[in-house]
Amino acid sequence: MLMSEGSNKFLGDFGFDWITLRGWNAPEFVELSLLANPAVPINFNDLRNRYRFVDGASGWDLDDHIAGSNNILCSPLDGRLECLHPGMELQVGTPPVQVPAVGVPGQVNFRGGSGAAKIAGLTALMNAFGPTLLTSPADPAGFKGVGFMGGDILLGGLGSDILEGKQGDDLIDGDVWLNVQLRAVLNDGTIKLVDDPRLLADDVFADPQRLNPGNISIIRTIVTPSPQPPPDCGAVQPLNCDTAVFSNTRAEYDIAVNANGTVTVFNNPAKLMGGHLSDGTDILRNIEQLRFSDITIPTPKPLDTVPPVKGLTLAAATTAILNAGLTVGTVGSANSTLFHIGTVMFVNPLEGTVLPASSPVDLTISLGTITPIVVGVPLGDANTAKTAINIILENGLVVGTITQQSSTTVPAGVVISQSPVSGLTV
Repeated sequence: MLMSEGSNKFLGDFGFDWITLRGWNAPEFVELSLLANPAVPINFNDLRNRYRFVDGASGWDLDDHIAGSNNILCSPLDGRLECLHPGMELQVGTPPVQVPAVGVPGQVNFRGGSGAAKIAGLTALMNAFGPTLLTSPADPAGFKGVGFMGGDILLGGLGSDILEGKQGDDLIDGDVWLNVQLRAVLNDGTIKLVDDPRLLADDVFADPQRLNPGNISIIRTIVTPSPQPPPDCGAVQPLNCDTAVFSNTRAEYDIAVNANGTVTVFNNPAKLMGGHLSDGTDILRNIEQLRFSDITIPTPKPLDTVPPVKGLTLAAATTAILNAGLTVGTVGSANSTLFHIGTVMFVNPLEGTVLPASSPVDLTISLGTITPIVVGVPLGDANTAKTAINIILENGLVVGTITQQSSTTVPAGVVISQSPVSGLTV
């Protein structure tokens, strides 16, 4: 379902139903807990949108407020309207099937589909939250089949969004959003994607007709914005500061950073104060702040370890750092007697340091060593300090070919010349 002008009633009922703000030109407050009762007339003193059994909500490009419902999995089933019933869970499902386009050889339309697979990218998103969410076993009470039905799925999109799960076990992502478009196969084989059916009217009613309306498909996609502004919660007007809101005080929640980078916020029943209802357990992605009733805190980040990269090339070190969940910071260079030209000689913070995810790691790349001055120095040996051989070895070099030559000005055993000359980087 898409937002539209005026006061609306969005009736999802059975199945896992969505509303998206794609294309809506103003910040919006989607409040899924405002129930829409079909038999109740609209109150013209309260023209807010109403919702019934809408399970997923998505923002778009602006600073939206997305609030979930209080629909929870009742156990045992007690007949309350806000309890979820069989057939409302989000299952694995099947993707839309391709069928031949009408009168356009070689082209196809997309029809049908069900569950998470009906929306391109939703299965991957569910797996990012937790790989078993779509395949969890049926509820032992018998009123929930296999699939996700613990709460709502709330998506923010671009902008600095406020996302509030309320009751239930909700999934919240501050960045991705749900896109819905019409895909038209024109009679000449051209594919046309539009956001509004009115943009296809001229093609349908053209003479000769350019588009058979039977060649229009609905395409649903989970979109990851790119480029995404960096988090900037300290800015006067932040561009990317998504906030997850919780009803109770910070002391009533347990917060855990998961291995996959998500954050779990658990409203611990043992810590509840004042007899209020629990927010359940929410799983968060791409959220910059957690707002409780008494305090707002930065979202904890997963910790990653600086990998061993000394001696690696810059390219290899960059790959290792990115694979560790960190980023490459400042890259400098310096001479080194220990590391070959073009390899990492220094890492800051040191290898093995534990850092928040995406923290920068600075690297210093070796320029190689500088050839020392050994002309006029006794040849000596490796164990005798301040002799030519000892100086060469201390600078990370090896002694090459030694030749002897008579001289009337240089004493015996003293170096007459060297190659390469001193002061070169090698």
